[in-house]
Amino acid sequence: MRKTLSHLALLGAATLLAAGLFNQSPIAAKAGTQSLGSWLGAQGYAAVPLRRLASGHQIAAVEVNGRPANFIVDSGAGGTVVDRGQLNRFGIPGSIREGTGIGAGGSIRVSLHPVKSFRIGGRALPMSQIVSTDLGYIIAGLNIGNGTQVSGVLGQDVLTRYSGLIDVKGQVLYLKLP
Repeated sequence: MRKTLSHLALLGAATLLAAGLFNQSPIAAKAGTQSLGSWLGAQGYAAVPLRRLASGHQIAAVEVNGRPANFIVDSGAGGTVVDRGQLNRFGIPGSIREGTGIGAGGSIRVSLHPVKSFRIGGRALPMSQIVSTDLGYIIAGLNIGNGTQVSGVLGQDVLTRYSGLIDVKGQVLYLKLP
C-alpha cells in the first residue's frame, strides 16, 4: 500500500494544472469575452470531457482497437501506456519490441505493441503502436473507492503532438486533433 500511495502521489503531482487562470492569461487578451472552449474551438481544438476520480486524478474516455477504456491523463508520463494485464481485453497482440523504461519507482519493463486504432473524443488518432507495462499497482490504488476501471495512461506523446491543454476546473482536455 505504501508503494501504491507514493506512486499515486507522484502521478498526481505530475498532472498539469492549467485551468482557473484563463481570465488572467495572455490567451484571455486575444479571446476577449469568449469562453475558453469557444475560443479554442475556433482555433481548431476538440474538447475531450474529463472525469475527476475521488483520488483527484482525471480520466479520459478512449477506445483502443474499438474497445472503450478509461485512461488517466498524466502530463508527467512520457508516453501513452496500456496496462500489460489488459492487453487481451483490447485484442492487442504480442510485442514488437521489449525494453526498459523509467517510471516513478525507477526502471520498468516495457513492451511495444501494434494497435489497429486509438480514439479519443470520438476522433481517431494516427497511432499504430502503444506501449504496455505493469500498471497494476497504480490501477489497484485508483480503483479503491472509485468504481471506475482504469486501463492505462494518456501521456506526453499525445499531449505534445496534439497541443494538449487541460482545463482542470472545467474538466476538459483540449486537443488539436486531425
